[in-house]
Amino acid sequence: MHNLFTKTILPKHQKFQLLIMFFITIIHWSILFFNLTIFTSLPGWFWDFIPKQQGSLLQIAVLISFLFIINVVLMAKRKYKLKVFILIVIGTCMQFTFSFLEGKGINAIKDRIENSGHSEFAKVAIEQDDIYYLLSNYESLLQKNKLGLFPNSKPPGTLFFYVITGKVANLNFMDAFFSDIEGQFEKLTLFATYTWPLISFLVLIPIFYTTSILYDKDIAILACTLYLFIPSVNLITLHTDQVIFPFLFMLAIMFGTIAIKKNNLLWALFTGVMTYIAIWFTFGLVFIFPILIAICFFGSKQYDNKYFGPTFFRIIIFKGLGFLLTSLLFILVFDYNIILRYRNATYFHESWKHWNEGLYSTIYFGVLNLLEFFVWVGVPIMFLYSKNTVDFLKKIIVTKTISLNLAQPIVILLSLLVLVFFGKTKGEAARLWLFFVPYICMLVASFIVSKYKNSYPWVFRLVLFLQFGTIYLTKVNQDFW
Repeated sequence: MHNLFTKTILPKHQKFQLLIMFFITIIHWSILFFNLTIFTSLPGWFWDFIPKQQGSLLQIAVLISFLFIINVVLMAKRKYKLKVFILIVIGTCMQFTFSFLEGKGINAIKDRIENSGHSEFAKVAIEQDDIYYLLSNYESLLQKNKLGLFPNSKPPGTLFFYVITGKVANLNFMDAFFSDIEGQFEKLTLFATYTWPLISFLVLIPIFYTTSILYDKDIAILACTLYLFIPSVNLITLHTDQVIFPFLFMLAIMFGTIAIKKNNLLWALFTGVMTYIAIWFTFGLVFIFPILIAICFFGSKQYDNKYFGPTFFRIIIFKGLGFLLTSLLFILVFDYNIILRYRNATYFHESWKHWNEGLYSTIYFGVLNLLEFFVWVGVPIMFLYSKNTVDFLKKIIVTKTISLNLAQPIVILLSLLVLVFFGKTKGEAARLWLFFVPYICMLVASFIVSKYKNSYPWVFRLVLFLQFGTIYLTKVNQDFW
């Protein structure tokens, strides 16, 4: 271990920081490997130890081979779009391979959508013959208990995604693929099992383009690569929180970034439309707003040479216009009241979770949820994100100046704190907050390159190795269930 660090040209304080990151990760590995009850003894901790098979030597060898393949991809020059495509394929294969460690084949991943609590979405989805009727009567159908329990906590978009998956799976031409499968539910779950892992990694496309605009293409590839090594991304499978929400989150941010880069009002309008659609899927994506405002605020200065200039207001107004026009369209076409749905979903969530609004519960579960999110994203990445945020806060205080680069990790931190202390959730925050992960990967990739200078390739590989170990040990000792 000593030689591994001393062969670098890193300053001593940076080596020390990496050593801290390394040993905290080893502590987390030890908790998982030895099934230590440090976390599980905490009141309200959501995840228990459920040891599973460790996988065959062949499966483990395949997983390790992905590390070498990705290393080759990173070393290749240019051809960025091809790199993103390869990373999407590798990410999909990794998700399947980690599932196969259980020794149950495809059933290990299909079980998530077939037998878990969220399988209710799939069961309700196949009962919907008329999509327009569903979307235009969503609230009344919930009140009549026609859509089950889980859809009460969501806007229509989540169930809509299941319905569309079911409709495609049950098209006539799909019979060639499901010749031995009978029943709409079985076809939906099998089709989702094979397609949703791929869909979940399409988020790499907006990650790449957003990071390319805000930083550069090399950092963008690193950000995409980091996303492949997130435990929650690989293990919380076949949930819309992981499959589609991060994609919608980053797509809206990508549109907003393009709008300010091109100073283009049409792109700003598209951003507002995309933001509304994202929130139509899940209310958590409302945190698109602070990021878009920050990007617009700092990015517009290049055109007006001042903050709050005409460019800022034009872009913000057109983003708002796109949002309002889409809202009006949904009211006219689907009679959808976003405010009413939010109020009812919030009330249901609080009742369902038996939320106690006392100060102690708020603080305790806020810290507990943050800890859970920390370990499910991975100690190395969250350690570096935290270091990045602290460094930037110090820089802002010392220089009394702020830029988009300095503001971004702080915006994410403030958004997380709002969820931590106002989200009224007891556990399972790792799934509910997954949409933040792509942006965190972008920030960490930039931080590694800027902080560790010429040694960043070595540091980056260390982070991938540690993240990989966390995924494996979480899978075989705990997993998502």
